[in-house]
Amino acid sequence: MTKKKSYRRYSPEFKREAIKRACEEGVPVYFCDPRSPWQRGTNENTNRLLRQYFPKKTPLGHYSQNELNSVSEELNHRPRKVLAFNTPESHILEDVALTG
Repeated sequence: MTKKKSYRRYSPEFKREAIKRACEEGVPVYFCDPRSPWQRGTNENTNRLLRQYFPKKTPLGHYSQNELNSVSEELNHRPRKVLAFNTPESHILEDVALTG
C-alpha cells in the first residue's frame, strides 16, 4: 500500500513543514486545487458514505461512541469497487499479513 498525503486549507508554514517531513519519510505529497473534489476521490467517496448515516454539518458529539463504532464497522465491512470489491478491512489485513 502506497502512502501519500494531501494538504489543503493549511497555512504556508504548515505546508512547508509537512512537505519537509513527508520528503524525509519518502512519502509523496500532492496539493488539491480548491473546489476540485474530483482530485480527492477517496475522500469525497468516504464523505458521501458517511452522509448516509450523518447529515452534512451534523456535530458528531451528538452521537455516542457506540453509534460511531457501529457506523465504522459497517463501512469497513462494505465492499468497494476501488478494492476489487473487497472490504477495506480485508484489504488492510492482507497488507498487514504481507509485512508480518
